[in-house]
Amino acid sequence: MLKIAIIDDEIKARSASRNILQQVCPEAEICGEAGNIEDAIELINEMKPNLLLLDIRLKSGTGFDLLNQIEKENISVIFITAYSEYAIKAIKFSALDYLLKPLDPEELKKAIDRLDVKEVSTLESRLAVFEELMAEMKTGFQKIVLSDANGFNVVLIEDIIRCEGEKNYTTFHLANGQKITTTKSLIEFERMLTDSSFVRVYKSHLINLKHVKAYKKGKGGEAVMIDGSVVPISRDKKHLFIEELKKHL
Repeated sequence: MLKIAIIDDEIKARSASRNILQQVCPEAEICGEAGNIEDAIELINEMKPNLLLLDIRLKSGTGFDLLNQIEKENISVIFITAYSEYAIKAIKFSALDYLLKPLDPEELKKAIDRLDVKEVSTLESRLAVFEELMAEMKTGFQKIVLSDANGFNVVLIEDIIRCEGEKNYTTFHLANGQKITTTKSLIEFERMLTDSSFVRVYKSHLINLKHVKAYKKGKGGEAVMIDGSVVPISRDKKHLFIEELKKHL
């Protein structure tokens, strides 16, 4: 059973989180709340929660400062924040969940539902990847972490040929022939990768323009990728695809 601790320096935010948790996850035990790092450490050591709903910015430091001071084995984290900052992208690239305030009940429920599938590996190893990605921020992100049923994979973005979505799953096709299926929708990866060389050319396809081998004409046409796969292009995406492709030639 989930034992959840709410760590947030705003009383109203803690109350809102508690109410939403009781609504979307009534079977979970909310074992306590804390508003600063010191109280949070005491709460975690005493109550042993297995999930933290953790604000990134606390008056006494950050959520990451807290995590550096606790035992991270057998504990999961969903970060919450009122700030949509560039650093948040590193959290997503690290496959660490985060939600923006005010919390959306449906999004929180989805994040909790994903825990059983993706939290195979330890939080410690995920945070190590996060710190590595944070160091890349000045030059731009070069890696992304993809979770699957067995743990997670650190992948160079340039090695991704294409992404294929089906409902709440996305399959990554890599240059070495490997396929990785994750439990996140294609639109989530589209938001992360479109700053790179990726374009959504069809409702279920996101492609890396650097790996386009040829273009076949048609109503929308088709992109032939370096692995031999042929990806359809919707008519309303044809112009965008051609314009973006020119930029990456």
